[in-house]
Amino acid sequence: MKLCLLAFAPALLAASFAVDINSAYGAELIGGYAITYAKEGEYQAIATSSEYTTSTNLVSSESGDVARFWTSARSETGPWLNKIETTSNLSSPPPTGGLAFAAALSLYAVNGVVTGPGTTATIRYTFNVDGSFTPGPNAFFPQTSTPQNLGVYLAGYYGTADEILLQNDVFYLRSEGGLTSLNVLPEHPGYRNDGAAFMIPGAAKAACPAPTFTCLSATTFNNQPLEFEVDLDVGRPFTVVSLVSAYTNGQTDFFGTVKLQSITLDPAFTLTSDDGGALTRNSDGSYALAATAVPEPATWTMMIFGLAGIGFSMRCRTRSTRLSVA
Repeated sequence: MKLCLLAFAPALLAASFAVDINSAYGAELIGGYAITYAKEGEYQAIATSSEYTTSTNLVSSESGDVARFWTSARSETGPWLNKIETTSNLSSPPPTGGLAFAAALSLYAVNGVVTGPGTTATIRYTFNVDGSFTPGPNAFFPQTSTPQNLGVYLAGYYGTADEILLQNDVFYLRSEGGLTSLNVLPEHPGYRNDGAAFMIPGAAKAACPAPTFTCLSATTFNNQPLEFEVDLDVGRPFTVVSLVSAYTNGQTDFFGTVKLQSITLDPAFTLTSDDGGALTRNSDGSYALAATAVPEPATWTMMIFGLAGIGFSMRCRTRSTRLSVA
């Protein structure tokens, strides 16, 4: 199975992008985009919008007339969390030649190493997938070799990844093995699979079925596990990649529902993961996302009054400044 299974139609976009996305070596790597395109009819103007990110910031895009012929997309990535969404309103058929699509992608890659006794250690990564995908009307979808599709992937490579590149609408993961494209099919001119030789045996999984490993029809996931269990070389650096992508003019709802549930490892071994301290270890040796502290009610009250006091102070200060200027 190859990880690179989503492709949208970059030729339809108004501009081509050539951006280097750099991240500090040894840190988590994030990439995401939201792209939309709408053309109400053969002789109508094209509306297109795109936004890219390399951080946990939300990116969003929308094109067209929200009341008649409209698409939107958004993407957000956090520690061990992929979030995408696409929506559309194509209920009013446009004149002949009307086209619309939305493309969204959320990519998360993190380096790690397992240390401990012996030469190999069995480790299992389990993600939870909960959401839905419903393709829109093909009559208004660009007629390219790539159909409307959803992809949800999990993969592991040996070697340390140090950069994500975005060149001409193609995301590449750069590691010791070279460049691996993450969002195009093999027939795409920008396709690279240098990392194939470094793929950890058994560490390539997809939520959608073979042979394409993409969902091409309406699909709903109800807390479905997506996981791989492999024997890792102890002391050898590796990279885990999670990716969610969609290309459609329909509805995609995976916002905040594709996320890590657990990493299982024998207590005799230790996992070091460059995710900024997002993981915590349980007594049985497994790892999970660290719980976010929730303030006690008394703390909330103090915070609210504190914020109110700051607001009051700012208003008073603003008034005083205006008086002195007058």
